[in-house]
Amino acid sequence: MANGKEVSFFGTLLRLMLGIFSPVLDWLIAHQTVVTLLFAFILIVYALGKYQLSIVSRRTEQFVLSRFFEMKSVQPNITPEVFFKATYPEWESLIKTCGWFIPHKFDLWPVPINGKNVETKIGYSPEWIAALIVREKGRADEQQGR
Repeated sequence: MANGKEVSFFGTLLRLMLGIFSPVLDWLIAHQTVVTLLFAFILIVYALGKYQLSIVSRRTEQFVLSRFFEMKSVQPNITPEVFFKATYPEWESLIKTCGWFIPHKFDLWPVPINGKNVETKIGYSPEWIAALIVREKGRADEQQGR
């Protein structure tokens, strides 16, 4: 016992590894409520970001499918690249109405919803649009075949 506290092998080893930062461990142990509230806040922010990301993803899919087939009826030879460039400003204004933030691409902190951040997170690109259209056509063909 040291200072009325039982010292374990693990505790001693951990304090040796922390070196001059071992008082941080003492503070964390002494203020467990603060630490718990901090982690609860981080968890809530993360969950809200994931929820807003799901809304952005769903609205992006709905936007792409409706606008692509609408534009295809007017311009039958439209490619995903042309569609992407033509609708990017409209898509960017749409996603800004979906929320305030999404998780960063590494899920460590929140970032504001804007075109660049959402592109990075969900992979929004002409290739993504093409894959979505192929997937949706496959679903439609499967439903018609039944």
